[in-house]
Amino acid sequence: MRRRRIWQLAAGGAAIAVAGCGMALILAGQSAALVPDPARARAMMPAIVAYLESSTYRKEDGLGDYSAADYQTGRIRWLCNAALVEVRSAGGRWRAGMDVACGNYERRSSAVDLLDGGDMGHVVMVLSGGSRYQVVSAASEGGISPDPAWIGRHFSRQAAGVVDSGTGPVASMPDDQALLAFGCAADVQGAYGSQAAETWPCRPQ
Repeated sequence: MRRRRIWQLAAGGAAIAVAGCGMALILAGQSAALVPDPARARAMMPAIVAYLESSTYRKEDGLGDYSAADYQTGRIRWLCNAALVEVRSAGGRWRAGMDVACGNYERRSSAVDLLDGGDMGHVVMVLSGGSRYQVVSAASEGGISPDPAWIGRHFSRQAAGVVDSGTGPVASMPDDQALLAFGCAADVQGAYGSQAAETWPCRPQ
């Protein structure tokens, strides 16, 4: 069964979900064949997260309708999680394939709101480096996920089979990261808000 990506939007005072386009990183449990070196995978995470949370990724995928000033001042936080599907050697570099979830968050008085976001589909990155990794290139899936043709071109045959079967790892939303980023305690119950897709009370850490 094909998993449909969801882009949550607050519109007309009600939270709605519509099909969308295409984040700290979560290392999902995988077989040794797909992620043979968990320590290496964890070491790649800062570079991967930095790319996903950059304006480059956000703009290339046409995500968010907020100004550069909104992000620069911290009024809006674009945050992401990723669940690794595979990490494999690629001619002296490393190829990492993952499922990604991102959202735009805002602090509003005593609450934190998810303004929009959802599962962004799959991203494959090529990274260089050993002790310190850098993203050299990246490709995003786009459209409905999983797209078997795109997955087949960018993932290994074994990983593509896992993704296309619907049993691959799925990234969770970075809600707790957003709460912490705004100085609030994490792991609190959220609710659908009148002006946001979801909202959480901001309790001091």
